[in-house]
Amino acid sequence: MRLSRPTGSGPLVLAAEAVRYYAARPVEWVKDVVGVTPESYQAAILEDLARGRKVAVRSGHGVGKTAVEAWAVLWFLSTRPFPKVPCTAPTEHQLYDLLWAELAKWLSQSKIAGAFTWTQTKVFANRYPERWFAVARTSNKPENMQGFHEDHLLFVVDEAFGVSDDIMTVVDASLTGPDNKLLMCGNPTRLSGYAYDAFHARRAAWSLHHVNAEGSPLVDRAQLEEKARDWGRDSDLYRVRVLGEFPRGESRAFIPLEVCEAAVARYGDVLDESGPVVVGVDVARFGEDETVIAIRARQRLRELRVYRKQDTMATVGHVVAAVRQTRAKEPDRHVAVHIDDTGLGGGVTDRLRELQREGLRAEIVPCSFGGPGNAYYADSATVMWAEMREWLRTGAIPDDPVLIAQLSTRQQTMTSRGLIRLESKDDMKRRGLRSPDRADALALTFWPYSARKVIDKVVTI
Repeated sequence: MRLSRPTGSGPLVLAAEAVRYYAARPVEWVKDVVGVTPESYQAAILEDLARGRKVAVRSGHGVGKTAVEAWAVLWFLSTRPFPKVPCTAPTEHQLYDLLWAELAKWLSQSKIAGAFTWTQTKVFANRYPERWFAVARTSNKPENMQGFHEDHLLFVVDEAFGVSDDIMTVVDASLTGPDNKLLMCGNPTRLSGYAYDAFHARRAAWSLHHVNAEGSPLVDRAQLEEKARDWGRDSDLYRVRVLGEFPRGESRAFIPLEVCEAAVARYGDVLDESGPVVVGVDVARFGEDETVIAIRARQRLRELRVYRKQDTMATVGHVVAAVRQTRAKEPDRHVAVHIDDTGLGGGVTDRLRELQREGLRAEIVPCSFGGPGNAYYADSATVMWAEMREWLRTGAIPDDPVLIAQLSTRQQTMTSRGLIRLESKDDMKRRGLRSPDRADALALTFWPYSARKVIDKVVTI
């Protein structure tokens, strides 16, 4: 049966037809039931929430994110049978004075006001107060968010970057039903944790939104200019509270996310692809790690080829295929193959050199992530990643969420000698992250051809 949009100006009766119509149409619900028209970015957030399971929003102040949260709560309550909507925030002020007050505002002017009751901690359906409700729970204890299981379940987390990982782990573990959802909003104040990972290491699982207050019609221009004068337009405070960007000064990430995103946006541009084609090969065998072949032509990462559970001879075959396909298309191009020569990679290097003597037209370059560094960086892995970071500011990569996550989540430390060192893979795994195989394959394409060049090369920090 084709559903038609409900009409009428009086109180909305929760008829089955209206529920079915609005269940997948939150923007129309806001227009018809609350009587307001969302801004375009607010509408996009609501639409993604209707379509998917997890939506994360990073934004500046004053852009209407709390209104979106309140609309989402009321829409979900009025379009599902026996739903539960737990809401939390890092402070009681944020939860009760802002989010819960926003719920009261929009409920009172909506067409469903007569069907629901608002209290200081709960909004419930008058007919089923014990089974049909939204509830405010502070995020100071994980047990406050436990015990919520329902076919129709929506978690709303305001100022999510301030909510502890223990709380968010409980929330995430509760999303087991077919219509279980999570809306998470906030200013991006932290550079680690669950909310940060949603935009980085775990971005493939989320619908992500970024709202810059400078582009919002809800924000007064004079206030923005005042903040720019008082805080400095380049300050972290302005970045977080106005631009909705992650701070720079406290970041331990070796490569900023925005650098990676800009490189993705650049992929469709006309770029310089002259010079040699460099093939980076990060070798794994069995287990969860990936064998990755990165094919780069100067400013463009042309392709990532990813394999699992490959023995060394199969890996050799994949590298040979990449070389031959490149030379078939561009017979005059020089092809250099940079291989991680430690461990299993040594066997791949040896076999490729044999094939080189038999006529494989490629330069075979053994590399090591544990080689010497230079005056700034502690080892060759960090040197390569530093070269790659500088290249990303003008180069281009495909929109591969796994690659982007690996590039933007690896952290840096300082040695006792004052040298910068990349976070180890073991430390990354302890943080719940996988080995950065795709990023390492790209990094290998920046290996200097001799240990002497690695030691002497000056890299601008």
